[in-house]
Amino acid sequence: MSTYTVVQAKSRLSELIKRAEKGEGVVITRRGQPAVELRAIEEPKRIAQSVTTDQSEFLLLVRAIPEHVKRAAEREVRQMRDEGEA
Repeated sequence: MSTYTVVQAKSRLSELIKRAEKGEGVVITRRGQPAVELRAIEEPKRIAQSVTTDQSEFLLLVRAIPEHVKRAAEREVRQMRDEGEA
C-alpha cells in the first residue's frame, strides 16, 4: 500500500487513480493521518449483468410508458389509497 500527502496526491491524481484501478492500495494522508483510501469501484458491466433478462425487459417497458400515463396511474393509486381501497 502506498501513502501520499494531499499535496502529492493533487499533483499525481491520474497516476494514483490508475494504480488503484489495478488493485494497488493508495492512501492519502492529511496532517500525517490517513484520510482517504482510493480504490476501484465495481465495473458497471458487472452490475448490469446481475439483472436478469426478464428484469431488463420489464425495465425497458416501464421506461417506455409515456409520462402522462404514469401520472394518471399515480393519481388513480393515490385516490384509491385515500378512499381506503388500497
